[in-house]
Amino acid sequence: MNKINYLLASLGLVMSVGATANTTEQTSAAELTPYQLDNLQRLPPECCDPRNPRICSGPYIRSSAEGVEPERFTAQSVEPVHVGGARYPITADDMQPLYETEMIFDRCFMTEPQYVQVFRGFEMNLPVAGDYGQDLIFEVTGRVGRALDLSVTCGLGEHTFTLRDSGTKLLVSRRLNTYGTCSNMHIKVRSSSYIPRNVSVDLTVAVYTPLQF
Repeated sequence: MNKINYLLASLGLVMSVGATANTTEQTSAAELTPYQLDNLQRLPPECCDPRNPRICSGPYIRSSAEGVEPERFTAQSVEPVHVGGARYPITADDMQPLYETEMIFDRCFMTEPQYVQVFRGFEMNLPVAGDYGQDLIFEVTGRVGRALDLSVTCGLGEHTFTLRDSGTKLLVSRRLNTYGTCSNMHIKVRSSSYIPRNVSVDLTVAVYTPLQF
């Protein structure tokens, strides 16, 4: 295995460099950040020789790619969660994998940056039935196999809300009123670092009307 392939494999990248060639061609140097532009150059050979005691800073660059669109999420067809209905179970099998585009550049072994898609978690759109403008309690609970960030978003315009939690035990619960605009709930669990593709996700979604006393 050559040096570049070893780097890609060690990062847990889900697509080969060749598979992202079209994306790379659409990205110009002007779309990179100033920091990336300053560092996108090969190091002198003495810096890349492990027998040389000279220390060279920044031999390897990895960052989210500016100007490169991530893979777009496509909603799948699922049954809606009903206001006041049964709790809705969700596992990783019910969700779409979430990929993000990253740039990698090894200043010793690469002549130009490469763009790859990295697995970051799961997401889904869940239809909501029964929001007629009343106060509702939106609740998502569950466990995940690794510490992940949970976000739950619903509503339109100024009535949109986003609830967040992090960890392996997740819980968001809030009484809110979206004035009848919550018809499609977006649920995402994401990590900013490497996670295995088979990470477990077990969530439960409920939307219900608060008890009136």
